[in-house]
Amino acid sequence: MSKIFALFNPLSANKLGEEKAHKLIGFFPNEDIIDFVDITKINDYKSFVEFLEPDDKIVICGGDGTINRFVNEIYDLNIKNEILYYATGSGNDFLRDLDKSLKTVLFLLTSIYATCLL
Repeated sequence: MSKIFALFNPLSANKLGEEKAHKLIGFFPNEDIIDFVDITKINDYKSFVEFLEPDDKIVICGGDGTINRFVNEIYDLNIKNEILYYATGSGNDFLRDLDKSLKTVLFLLTSIYATCLL
């Protein structure tokens, strides 16, 4: 059974980041388990990634600062798991840069392209 690790920033969205991240529960089938992880508490991303099973997914929940933090922390890691982005920030310039709107709730990050899932 795959597991979903929702990495949220509690400071995102004017300190509503955790609350907004929990809305992910409605997007995944019942067989998936969502583990909510405060991204500000991850001290060792290499160990975090090595802990994942091959079919586990990572969902980045937050805004521009959250995705920036994540990308800078993992830039030299070889992550084979799917990484998705769930925009819950207050600005979300990253979405606009990809010509996405807030209606694009969740999408897969693949190199510099985004494939819309919902």
